[in-house]
Amino acid sequence: MDKTASIRGILTAMGVSSARVDAAINVLEGKQSPEQNENTEEILTPQALCERLAISQTTLWRLAPPFIRVLGRKRYCWEEVRTFLAKTGQTKRGAQ
Repeated sequence: MDKTASIRGILTAMGVSSARVDAAINVLEGKQSPEQNENTEEILTPQALCERLAISQTTLWRLAPPFIRVLGRKRYCWEEVRTFLAKTGQTKRGAQ
């Protein structure tokens, strides 16, 4: 079983939707950047999310937005983070 199949199986078992799994694997394999297709969810690294929100890594840690782990690394779904920030009433400096 290759790594991609293992990752797909683990994420599926965790209840992650197949669209999110496909998007995450494509980004990790370099087949697609999140910006290439507007129909896919944007999956961001912590650094990219900090840049998008114009916040520091420490502030990101304190906010504790929802994330998924892919190969042991945190990745953030932009739509989930936006929903989280809206629900918690946080301001999004520099966010779209």
